[in-house]
Amino acid sequence: VRSGGLTSTMTGHNDFVLSVTYAPDGSFIASGSKDRTVLFWDPRFAASHLMLRGHRNSVISLSMSQTSKCFATGSGDGCVRVWRYQQEGHNKM
Repeated sequence: VRSGGLTSTMTGHNDFVLSVTYAPDGSFIASGSKDRTVLFWDPRFAASHLMLRGHRNSVISLSMSQTSKCFATGSGDGCVRVWRYQQEGHNKM
């Protein structure tokens, strides 16, 4: 990398952002927070379009599957959760 620059800033969580991951195809970003939520973001517009809840403590880690429409979250509540999603244009997530 020779140079770099900020392309966007996304705000929407109510507490610290602890994890961030890009979808394998780059079509969205998912972030996990101390507010116990996962937000899905459209990187083209820096806008959130879906919030998922389910953990009882901070979402510390996120990992997208490279081969299926699933991702996993790890939390301070001691749970790993596996989620399935659908991208827009193929029904709602």
